[in-house]
Amino acid sequence: MPDLTVRQRRVADLIARELSLVLQQRAADPGLAGAVVTGARVSGDLRQAVVFVTSVLPEEKGTIMEALTRSEAFLRHELAGRVQLRHVPALTFRLDDTYDHAKRIESILDELAPALAEPEDEEEEDEE
Repeated sequence: MPDLTVRQRRVADLIARELSLVLQQRAADPGLAGAVVTGARVSGDLRQAVVFVTSVLPEEKGTIMEALTRSEAFLRHELAGRVQLRHVPALTFRLDDTYDHAKRIESILDELAPALAEPEDEEEEDEE
């Protein structure tokens, strides 16, 4: 995948920031209450945007994704009033599971830590 241009990054950051504000201030759907926008990516022509979201409560992720899909037209309309773009991109929402992956890696490292620490302890005892 080619690197993003400066314009793509700026538009993606703008979309993520403004959608975060819309979700906090204007969204009336209770299914959107725990939604957190973590980032966005836009296509080269700036007509498509993938918005990455996660949930404050992990058990609500499915509900939030359904609510975002239902609210896509409303969110795009609100975005159009807040950003100065020739075309407001079509929004696609994806679940951001980066935190879940990081948490899993951390738990694996925590499990391995005692095994990795034991050989050092044995070496120290051998030196004495």
